[in-house]
Amino acid sequence: MVLRDAVPRLVQTKGQKHPVYVTAQRARGVFCYIVYAGCFCTRSLNVYIPRKLCSTLFGNVYAVSLEVSDFPITILHLLQNIPLSNSCTTQPHRSHEYLVSSHSAIKGLNRWRTAIQSYYITLGYVALKILVSEISGSTTELQILRHINEVAPVEGTRYITRLLDEFEHRGPNGVHKCLVLEPMGPSVNTMVEELPQFNPRRREMKVRYPLQMAKSILKQSLQALVFLHKIGIAHGDFQPGNILFTLNDVDSTPEDLLRQEEDLQAGSISPPVQRLDGKQDKWAPRYLCVAQPLVRSACYAEGFKVKLSDMGGAYFFTDPPTKPVTPLGLRAPELILTGAVNNTVDVWSFGCLVFELITGQPLFCIPYSGMEDDDHLLSLTTQLGALPDELYKHWTTSSLYFTPERKLFNCHLGGVAPGEEPLMVEQTSMEESFDRASPDLDEEEAHKVKALIRWILQYDPAKRPSPAEILADPWFCEIDVESN
Repeated sequence: MVLRDAVPRLVQTKGQKHPVYVTAQRARGVFCYIVYAGCFCTRSLNVYIPRKLCSTLFGNVYAVSLEVSDFPITILHLLQNIPLSNSCTTQPHRSHEYLVSSHSAIKGLNRWRTAIQSYYITLGYVALKILVSEISGSTTELQILRHINEVAPVEGTRYITRLLDEFEHRGPNGVHKCLVLEPMGPSVNTMVEELPQFNPRRREMKVRYPLQMAKSILKQSLQALVFLHKIGIAHGDFQPGNILFTLNDVDSTPEDLLRQEEDLQAGSISPPVQRLDGKQDKWAPRYLCVAQPLVRSACYAEGFKVKLSDMGGAYFFTDPPTKPVTPLGLRAPELILTGAVNNTVDVWSFGCLVFELITGQPLFCIPYSGMEDDDHLLSLTTQLGALPDELYKHWTTSSLYFTPERKLFNCHLGGVAPGEEPLMVEQTSMEESFDRASPDLDEEEAHKVKALIRWILQYDPAKRPSPAEILADPWFCEIDVESN
């Protein structure tokens, strides 16, 4: 019997039609189905099968063997588009089943929303990004990822972490939109700590990327920005933590090598989770897993690739958010003083990244203090020069630091306390900070990079170069990433 003739195209349940997908392999007239029994959710349809027909594979994952003739009666599934050859054997077609270990986490979790490393039955490992239920109804992130796949699927795959699939999961806290993404390695923020030359660590070491590696990261991330801006999208959260290294053939890696340690003493998991009021919460996890990037599988040798990830803060040029998610030290001055948001905030962040990757230290290090805006504005004035009048007039607390003639007299955040003297510290320009970091550049190239940063970090957003203009700069033209 041909399977597509034995199974209806849609399964009707309680008056509703649900398209459902499964994976099948045929052997000796029997099709074996692998499902996440009892609670796996595919396209909003819960999968239930008779327990007596299940044989446990591992955890909550079961194997079910059914005769073709039993299929429509015993299990509510639709097998769509699985090709059958004349020899009556088949390879699994793309399914929407994701086997997620319920008792152990896989390394590679990201920040912000939950991202789980899982196994995509027909393609290999994937990352599941589970959005909180409050934003799952309408998320700009998903709209943008869909837009990229529609207008430039090939180019998008080269520069942006790829969206493979999407589905919804109904949990105790509501409906969660789940994004299926390609698995990626550590971020630019964390990978530098794992480079072999810095292990074991010594006090005199300057922990920063080798020059050629830093230049390649900068050019590849800039190419990603050029791509996004070309199709009318701003990233909105451009930072080293959202630039990820690709992986070396992770699909051939056994799960045992990817599974995250669950050792409280080693700091890989948190102490038991407890409610503040002491009550029991059956929906709460027993503990939290500390992020452990896939360092061993990451490709960082010659020819490495990075991609821009996390579209959670991204937006279309035509619809900027009222409050972006840019990290404190990467905020453009107009964002601090007027709240103005446009696509040039990505350009500002990139200029800061050039300084950081070449020198190994951030241009603006702004700790949380309750006075972050003043701290940042004072640093801007010191490193890049006086703010233009159009921006300065919006700095409501400027009198705590400047005279009416705009002469700096105090650097103590919050102003001068009664009975105390004003605090003055050394004023160091961006160029001086750059030189003090002793980057691995000769004098001529160092001059080019400092001029490049100055060109990018202009107070007037209208005067900042576009990502495409920056990419055309001679310094970037000399960086070869195409041969990688």
